[in-house]
Amino acid sequence: MSAVAVTPVEGRATRDRPQRLALVCWSGNVGGAEVFSADLAVALREQGAEPGVVVVGADGPISDRLDATSVPRVTLGLARAQTSAGLNADAASTLDTALNRFPKDARFQVEYGLMLIKQAETGDAVARTRAEKMLRSALAIAPTNQQALYELGNLELNDGRVTEASRHLEQVVKLAPLSSQAHFALARAYRRLKRVEDAQKEMDLYNRSKEADSRDGGAASHNDEAKN
Repeated sequence: MSAVAVTPVEGRATRDRPQRLALVCWSGNVGGAEVFSADLAVALREQGAEPGVVVVGADGPISDRLDATSVPRVTLGLARAQTSAGLNADAASTLDTALNRFPKDARFQVEYGLMLIKQAETGDAVARTRAEKMLRSALAIAPTNQQALYELGNLELNDGRVTEASRHLEQVVKLAPLSSQAHFALARAYRRLKRVEDAQKEMDLYNRSKEADSRDGGAASHNDEAKN
């Protein structure tokens, strides 16, 4: 179970030094903080406070007992929470440290790539180039990383490199045949390649996957209600 709270981590706020606040998330599911932290960070900034992210465990803040960036899973969740809170510089620092400590863990290149893709949406060409480099680095370590393949395929598709995009997206649907988003993206690629029949097949698979997702979601919701 994850939880988010706001707690002061510096002294009393003044006009020249706004109080720094922390978005606190339990290390058991540190990534859960990202669900709440984006809106919360905006609200904090409107009040003149600068939000930060602190990881805590059952026995208190992890930073009091060990370096949080020494644990891959916690580091990854911390970076996600920082990104969601709009703390891109902090997230970049966390990920840079992780890349040095865990050079063979492709998840950090993927996470860095996702952060850069988001930055590139504002027209940042440098971030766009760095994002692709990060995703390719991830695939050099883990050639079957589904998220890296999907995100790289989407970047290529949006750039008009449709043949390259289709190759990466074809790998994704082989690895994750129930992924509705992968089928949809591949259908787009096939459509642009004038492969009409293949595009229609992918759209059919996309619709089936979406229907399956809806059924599974409904069943899960029903089960949750039955438990309450």
